[in-house]
Amino acid sequence: TTIDAIVREAKEEMGVDVKVEKLICINENIFPLANSDMVAHEIAYYYLLSTDDDLGADEFEFSEIDDGKEIVHKYSWINIADAEEKNLRPSWLAKAILDNKENYFYLSDQTK
Repeated sequence: TTIDAIVREAKEEMGVDVKVEKLICINENIFPLANSDMVAHEIAYYYLLSTDDDLGADEFEFSEIDDGKEIVHKYSWINIADAEEKNLRPSWLAKAILDNKENYFYLSDQTK
């Protein structure tokens, strides 16, 4: 399930045990692929998570091997009250969190 996936990925990629508090939003995103005539279509689930773990440094990196290539992920923790001022993606997500949205559906069709 998507809940199992986010819990697993948080542990694998950030070393943090998380608990899913609630589903914030499901986003259906349709967008043109960069440098291509093709269009991508994704469905993304956004959850509010909590943890009892020590989150450590404000910024940190995690690297993994994906298809034989090393990928470095850079993370930073932000105060939720400052979310709208940050370059959070997708851009509407901070407002959805701050407005306490729950089970919200958002369609973003960037092909029109």
